[in-house]
Amino acid sequence: MQQLLDLVVNKIMEKKTVPAEQTKKQKIFSIIGLCVALLIFGGYPLMNKYREANPIDRQCTIESAEVFNDSSGTRGISTSGTELKINTTDCGTIYVDHSVTPKKSYQDMADELNQYQGQRVTLIFPPFQLPGTRDTVLTGYGYRL
Repeated sequence: MQQLLDLVVNKIMEKKTVPAEQTKKQKIFSIIGLCVALLIFGGYPLMNKYREANPIDRQCTIESAEVFNDSSGTRGISTSGTELKINTTDCGTIYVDHSVTPKKSYQDMADELNQYQGQRVTLIFPPFQLPGTRDTVLTGYGYRL
């Protein structure tokens, strides 16, 4: 019995532990995962910087402008926000939720735009945007008179 135990101990001691290496498949998945993480955490802020640095001007005829208070919620969780709602004849409805230009309150901007009803005004838009959640809606950055 002692000989058998010695034999087992010797066999165990002779085995050298080899560090486990990643297979080629695991390395590829690790690289892909790293790239996806970089795109998500680095790409989104870069995209927003690009959108604000490269706005597009578009001429639109003003119908009306008003301050729009939006609120929604389900099961105790609610959100609310204030936006400038601009109705135009040729560009649809535009919601401005943060103003790049001019830097005024939403009410001041609505009052100013209502003075230009029936006239063409330059509205400022991001270079690209995701589809709107409302009918024929664009998100704008503001306007130039």
